[in-house]
Amino acid sequence: MRANAAAIAIALVTSLVATASGVTDSVDRGKAMLLQARSLAGKGQVDAAEELIVSAGELMPLSPEPLMLRGNLEAFLRRQPELALDLYRSSLDLQPTYEAAFFLGKAYGMLEQWEDAADAFRSAAEMAPRNPAPLSELGAVAVRLGDWQSAKEALEAAASLLPHSPQALLALAQAASQLGTASEAIEACRTLNELHPWHAQYMLFFAQVTIPSLPVPYGAQSCPCRASPARSVLAHCGAE
Repeated sequence: MRANAAAIAIALVTSLVATASGVTDSVDRGKAMLLQARSLAGKGQVDAAEELIVSAGELMPLSPEPLMLRGNLEAFLRRQPELALDLYRSSLDLQPTYEAAFFLGKAYGMLEQWEDAADAFRSAAEMAPRNPAPLSELGAVAVRLGDWQSAKEALEAAASLLPHSPQALLALAQAASQLGTASEAIEACRTLNELHPWHAQYMLFFAQVTIPSLPVPYGAQSCPCRASPARSVLAHCGAE
Protein backbone atom coordinates (compact mmCIF):
# COMPACT_ATOMS: atom_id res chain seq x y z
CA MET A 1 0.00 0.00 0.00
CA ARG A 2 2.77 2.40 0.93
CA ALA A 3 4.61 1.57 -2.28
CA ASN A 4 1.48 2.23 -4.33
CA ALA A 5 0.92 5.55 -2.56
CA ALA A 6 4.50 6.59 -3.20
CA ALA A 7 4.22 5.62 -6.86
CA ILE A 8 1.02 7.65 -7.20
CA ALA A 9 2.64 10.68 -5.55
CA ILE A 10 5.66 10.45 -7.84
CA ALA A 11 3.42 10.18 -10.89
CA LEU A 12 1.39 13.18 -9.76
CA VAL A 13 4.50 15.31 -9.22
CA THR A 14 5.90 14.24 -12.58
CA SER A 15 2.62 15.20 -14.25
CA LEU A 16 2.55 18.60 -12.55
CA VAL A 17 6.15 19.31 -13.56
CA ALA A 18 5.39 18.33 -17.15
CA THR A 19 2.30 20.55 -17.17
CA ALA A 20 4.23 23.49 -15.74
CA SER A 21 6.96 22.96 -18.29
CA GLY A 22 4.37 22.88 -21.06
CA VAL A 23 2.79 26.11 -19.82
CA THR A 24 6.20 27.79 -19.68
CA ASP A 25 6.97 26.65 -23.22
CA SER A 26 3.60 28.02 -24.41
CA VAL A 27 4.19 31.38 -22.75
CA ASP A 28 7.68 31.62 -24.21
CA ARG A 29 6.33 30.82 -27.68
CA GLY A 30 3.56 33.36 -27.20
CA LYS A 31 6.02 36.07 -26.19
CA ALA A 32 8.17 35.31 -29.23
CA MET A 33 5.10 35.59 -31.46
CA LEU A 34 4.17 38.95 -29.92
CA LEU A 35 7.68 40.22 -30.54
CA GLN A 36 7.44 39.18 -34.18
CA ALA A 37 3.96 40.72 -34.42
CA ARG A 38 5.31 44.07 -33.18
CA SER A 39 7.95 43.95 -35.91
CA LEU A 40 5.36 43.21 -38.59
CA ALA A 41 3.07 45.96 -37.34
CA GLY A 42 5.96 48.41 -37.50
CA LYS A 43 6.36 47.50 -41.17
CA GLY A 44 2.66 48.06 -41.84
CA GLN A 45 1.79 44.36 -42.16
CA VAL A 46 -1.27 44.69 -39.95
CA ASP A 47 -3.17 41.56 -40.94
CA ALA A 48 -0.14 39.31 -40.49
CA ALA A 49 0.58 40.95 -37.15
CA GLU A 50 -2.99 40.36 -35.99
CA GLU A 51 -2.83 36.67 -36.89
CA LEU A 52 0.27 36.24 -34.76
CA ILE A 53 -1.25 38.18 -31.85
CA VAL A 54 -4.41 36.06 -31.91
CA SER A 55 -2.31 32.89 -31.93
CA ALA A 56 -0.21 34.22 -29.07
CA GLY A 57 -3.39 34.94 -27.12
CA GLU A 58 -4.42 31.31 -27.46
CA LEU A 59 -1.06 30.20 -26.07
CA MET A 60 -1.18 32.64 -23.13
CA PRO A 61 -4.89 33.15 -22.33
CA LEU A 62 -4.20 34.76 -18.95
CA SER A 63 -2.00 37.50 -20.38
CA PRO A 64 -3.62 40.91 -21.04
CA GLU A 65 -0.97 41.87 -23.59
CA PRO A 66 -2.43 40.23 -26.74
CA LEU A 67 -5.76 42.00 -26.27
CA MET A 68 -4.02 45.31 -25.65
CA LEU A 69 -1.88 44.90 -28.80
CA ARG A 70 -4.93 44.06 -30.88
CA GLY A 71 -6.48 47.25 -29.58
CA ASN A 72 -3.41 49.18 -30.74
CA LEU A 73 -3.75 47.71 -34.22
CA GLU A 74 -7.36 48.86 -34.44
CA ALA A 75 -6.84 52.30 -32.90
CA PHE A 76 -3.57 53.45 -34.41
CA LEU A 77 -2.97 51.45 -37.57
CA ARG A 78 -6.48 50.81 -38.83
CA ARG A 79 -7.75 54.08 -37.35
CA GLN A 80 -10.83 52.41 -35.91
CA PRO A 81 -10.72 53.42 -32.24
CA GLU A 82 -14.32 52.39 -31.67
CA LEU A 83 -13.24 48.77 -32.29
CA ALA A 84 -10.29 49.16 -29.97
CA LEU A 85 -12.38 50.12 -26.94
CA ASP A 86 -13.71 46.62 -26.22
CA LEU A 87 -10.25 45.10 -26.67
CA TYR A 88 -8.69 47.52 -24.19
CA ARG A 89 -11.51 47.01 -21.71
CA SER A 90 -11.20 43.23 -22.02
CA SER A 91 -7.47 43.51 -21.42
CA LEU A 92 -8.11 45.58 -18.29
CA ASP A 93 -10.73 43.10 -17.08
CA LEU A 94 -8.20 40.31 -17.43
CA GLN A 95 -5.49 42.25 -15.60
CA PRO A 96 -5.31 46.04 -15.07
CA THR A 97 -2.16 47.45 -16.69
CA TYR A 98 -0.90 50.96 -17.23
CA GLU A 99 -0.52 50.41 -20.97
CA ALA A 100 -4.10 49.31 -21.58
CA ALA A 101 -5.51 52.15 -19.47
CA PHE A 102 -3.33 54.72 -21.26
CA PHE A 103 -4.24 53.50 -24.74
CA LEU A 104 -7.91 53.30 -23.75
CA GLY A 105 -7.67 57.00 -22.94
CA LYS A 106 -6.07 57.68 -26.32
CA ALA A 107 -8.85 55.77 -28.10
CA TYR A 108 -11.53 57.70 -26.23
CA GLY A 109 -9.72 60.90 -27.16
CA MET A 110 -9.72 59.95 -30.84
CA LEU A 111 -13.49 59.60 -30.52
CA GLU A 112 -13.70 62.92 -28.62
CA GLN A 113 -15.26 61.18 -25.63
CA TRP A 114 -13.38 63.43 -23.25
CA GLU A 115 -14.95 62.43 -19.94
CA ASP A 116 -14.19 58.77 -20.57
CA ALA A 117 -10.70 59.68 -21.74
CA ALA A 118 -10.09 61.60 -18.52
CA ASP A 119 -11.18 58.60 -16.44
CA ALA A 120 -8.85 56.28 -18.37
CA PHE A 121 -5.84 58.61 -18.09
CA ARG A 122 -6.55 59.09 -14.40
CA SER A 123 -6.46 55.31 -13.92
CA ALA A 124 -3.23 55.09 -15.90
CA ALA A 125 -1.68 57.82 -13.74
CA GLU A 126 -2.65 55.94 -10.59
CA MET A 127 -0.98 52.77 -11.89
CA ALA A 128 2.19 54.59 -12.98
CA PRO A 129 2.53 57.62 -10.68
CA ARG A 130 6.11 58.38 -11.82
CA ASN A 131 5.19 58.46 -15.50
CA PRO A 132 4.41 61.97 -16.78
CA ALA A 133 2.64 60.80 -19.97
CA PRO A 134 -0.84 60.10 -18.52
CA LEU A 135 -0.69 63.31 -16.49
CA SER A 136 0.12 65.32 -19.62
CA GLU A 137 -2.75 63.63 -21.46
CA LEU A 138 -5.07 64.21 -18.51
CA GLY A 139 -4.14 67.89 -18.55
CA ALA A 140 -4.80 68.12 -22.28
CA VAL A 141 -8.21 66.48 -21.87
CA ALA A 142 -9.07 68.85 -19.03
CA VAL A 143 -8.23 71.75 -21.37
CA ARG A 144 -10.66 70.27 -23.90
CA LEU A 145 -13.32 70.16 -21.19
CA GLY A 146 -12.56 73.71 -20.10
CA ASP A 147 -11.61 72.49 -16.63
CA TRP A 148 -8.56 74.72 -16.26
CA GLN A 149 -8.03 74.00 -12.57
CA SER A 150 -7.79 70.26 -13.17
CA ALA A 151 -5.62 70.92 -16.20
CA LYS A 152 -3.24 73.04 -14.15
CA GLU A 153 -2.98 70.43 -11.40
CA ALA A 154 -2.28 67.58 -13.84
CA LEU A 155 0.21 69.62 -15.85
CA GLU A 156 2.02 70.80 -12.73
CA ALA A 157 2.46 67.17 -11.73
CA ALA A 158 3.66 66.27 -15.24
CA ALA A 159 6.11 69.18 -15.31
CA SER A 160 7.52 68.16 -11.92
CA LEU A 161 8.24 64.68 -13.27
CA LEU A 162 9.58 65.96 -16.58
CA PRO A 163 11.11 69.36 -15.75
CA HIS A 164 12.95 69.71 -19.05
CA SER A 165 9.91 69.09 -21.24
CA PRO A 166 8.90 72.16 -23.27
CA GLN A 167 5.50 70.61 -24.00
CA ALA A 168 4.66 70.22 -20.31
CA LEU A 169 5.80 73.74 -19.47
CA LEU A 170 3.96 75.18 -22.47
CA ALA A 171 0.69 73.52 -21.47
CA LEU A 172 1.15 74.51 -17.84
CA ALA A 173 1.66 78.16 -18.78
CA GLN A 174 -1.48 78.05 -20.92
CA ALA A 175 -3.55 76.57 -18.10
CA ALA A 176 -2.18 79.06 -15.57
CA SER A 177 -2.92 81.97 -17.87
CA GLN A 178 -6.50 80.81 -18.37
CA LEU A 179 -6.93 80.70 -14.59
CA GLY A 180 -5.53 84.21 -14.31
CA THR A 181 -2.57 83.12 -12.20
CA ALA A 182 -0.13 85.34 -14.03
CA SER A 183 2.84 84.72 -11.75
CA GLU A 184 2.71 80.95 -12.30
CA ALA A 185 2.34 81.35 -16.05
CA ILE A 186 5.26 83.77 -16.17
CA GLU A 187 7.40 81.42 -14.07
CA ALA A 188 6.66 78.53 -16.43
CA CYS A 189 7.57 80.72 -19.40
CA ARG A 190 10.81 81.85 -17.80
CA THR A 191 11.78 78.26 -17.01
CA LEU A 192 10.95 77.26 -20.56
CA ASN A 193 13.05 80.11 -21.93
CA GLU A 194 16.01 79.18 -19.73
CA LEU A 195 15.90 75.50 -20.63
CA HIS A 196 15.04 75.84 -24.31
CA PRO A 197 15.88 79.38 -25.42
CA TRP A 198 15.54 78.57 -29.12
CA HIS A 199 12.09 77.05 -28.70
CA ALA A 200 10.55 79.34 -26.11
CA GLN A 201 9.82 82.52 -28.08
CA TYR A 202 6.38 81.54 -29.32
CA MET A 203 5.33 80.49 -25.84
CA LEU A 204 6.55 83.72 -24.33
CA PHE A 205 4.76 85.80 -26.93
CA PHE A 206 1.64 83.72 -26.43
CA ALA A 207 1.88 84.42 -22.72
CA GLN A 208 2.34 88.13 -23.48
CA VAL A 209 -0.93 88.11 -25.42
CA THR A 210 -2.85 86.32 -22.67
CA ILE A 211 -1.09 88.03 -19.73
CA PRO A 212 -0.66 91.76 -20.33
CA SER A 213 1.84 92.10 -17.47
CA LEU A 214 4.37 89.82 -19.16
CA PRO A 215 7.20 91.85 -20.73
CA VAL A 216 8.63 91.15 -24.15
CA PRO A 217 11.20 88.38 -23.55
CA TYR A 218 14.80 89.42 -23.43
CA GLY A 219 16.58 88.46 -26.61
CA ALA A 220 13.49 88.33 -28.82
CA GLN A 221 14.69 91.30 -30.83
CA SER A 222 17.98 89.50 -31.43
CA CYS A 223 16.13 86.58 -33.05
CA PRO A 224 14.41 88.22 -36.05
CA CYS A 225 13.61 84.85 -37.60
CA ARG A 226 11.46 84.07 -34.55
CA ALA A 227 10.40 87.55 -33.52
CA SER A 228 8.81 88.46 -36.88
CA PRO A 229 6.18 85.70 -36.94
CA ALA A 230 5.52 86.31 -33.26
CA ARG A 231 4.91 90.02 -33.94
CA SER A 232 2.47 89.01 -36.68
CA VAL A 233 0.55 86.91 -34.18
CA LEU A 234 0.55 89.75 -31.68
CA ALA A 235 -0.66 92.22 -34.29
CA HIS A 236 -3.44 89.86 -35.32
CA CYS A 237 -4.51 89.57 -31.68
CA GLY A 238 -4.41 93.35 -31.25
CA ALA A 239 -1.52 93.19 -28.81
CA GLU A 240 0.71 95.59 -30.74
